[in-house]
Parts: sequence; structure tokens; C-alpha cells
Amino acid sequence: MPAPDSTLPARLAAIRQQATVVQSDPIRLDVLLDTRDTAALVGKSESTLNRWRCQGNNPIPYIRQRGSVRYALADVLSYLSACRVASRQP
Repeated sequence: MPAPDSTLPARLAAIRQQATVVQSDPIRLDVLLDTRDTAALVGKSESTLNRWRCQGNNPIPYIRQRGSVRYALADVLSYLSACRVASRQP
């Protein structure tokens, strides 16, 4: 397990701020996250996201541009929404 990243809380706060903007205007695609920030947001490791891409079974669409991988925040939020499980009433 990697050492905790001291900048993670600030990065997540920035992502949450961007998420508010995207949710009010879901067509915006200019908010892009790198693999590290995406992994932190979805609660997976960077290596898991890399493996998903290499195996071709990535549940989150991504953009590859000049050797760099980016995830649209709208797609990440859509993935998280699809992972939501409703609790059952007893």
C-alpha cells in the first residue's frame, strides 16, 4: 500500500468543486482528470485503472492524448452513479 498522499484532501476538494459545475451542466467535457485523481475519486488504485485500460475492460471511458490519459469528470461521476446500490428495507 502506498504512503498516504498529503495533497489528496486538497485535490479531492478541487474535484468536488468541479463536480458541482459539471452536474449543473452535464454537457461540459472540459473538466479532465488524470489517472491519479480519478483513482482517488473512485476509490481504486492507479494500477487498477491502468490494468482495466490494458485489458480492454475499462468501465470508465478515457481520452488518450499525446501519451497522456485523461478521464472526463462527467464520465467518472456517471461510473460512480452506476455503482450505487440501493439499500433494502428490512
